[in-house]
Amino acid sequence: MSSSFWQFPYRMTRRRPKPVDLPALPETRDPVVWIATENPATVRAFLNISKRAGVVGPDIHLLLTGPEHLRPEIDSETGVTLVPMPGERPGDVAGFLDHWKPVICFWDGLPLRPGIVAGAHQAQVPLVMLNFSMDVQINGQDFFQARLRKQALRSFRLVFALSHADGG
Repeated sequence: MSSSFWQFPYRMTRRRPKPVDLPALPETRDPVVWIATENPATVRAFLNISKRAGVVGPDIHLLLTGPEHLRPEIDSETGVTLVPMPGERPGDVAGFLDHWKPVICFWDGLPLRPGIVAGAHQAQVPLVMLNFSMDVQINGQDFFQARLRKQALRSFRLVFALSHADGG
């Protein structure tokens, strides 16, 4: 069956978040690497990688979607933007992706958000799951959980698991 069929009930139960004004795009249009995380250690690792990559190759712009507690990690950094995660409705995801045009997305330890994952997959943004654990829930919901988890995980090109039991 079509993937949208299984997402319909999930999307109907989701509340529509308040519209978020997206920050202005950087003047220099470096490739945007999207990192969806809540983990400060992941942020520090990607900041280090982007600095090293800038020495030997093109600069990259890091787009972090995560909570405000990550702001102290990036306050002194240039080429980094922290924004809230977009809503899961197709229009919200499409607007976010059209605005930022990420070249890749790293999803780190967050609950799966099927609407966002499906939108990014349809927009042909390569998705990489970092630190996957079987404990990852679909946004804290149990509704159609097994079906949506399988469908969302199929969208990732690479999945790096935390342990052998998690599929590593």
